[in-house]
Amino acid sequence: MMGSSVCSAVSYLRSRGITFDDVVFWRIGWDEQLKRIALPVMDHWGEVVFWTMRAVHQNQYPKYLHVAEDHSCIPLWMYGCHQEANGKHPVIVEGHIDAV
Repeated sequence: MMGSSVCSAVSYLRSRGITFDDVVFWRIGWDEQLKRIALPVMDHWGEVVFWTMRAVHQNQYPKYLHVAEDHSCIPLWMYGCHQEANGKHPVIVEGHIDAV
């Protein structure tokens, strides 16, 4: 049985048009301790460099938390840079969820 926080996360993702296939493709998860959606930021080999934790509830601040062993690496990576562009130009969006 899913807890209310997980249900809130699933509801939030669905409200943003994110499907189960998107969750699998982007390797989106749930951090039980922080009660946040876990978005892995990966290098071009698909290895996780750090995690961005997205708030689910409006009273959670900040909206995005970056979790890394070495915080100096965070400015060097963009979410989704490991995905092939299929000949398309990259699109800059506000947040990680917008990229999905």
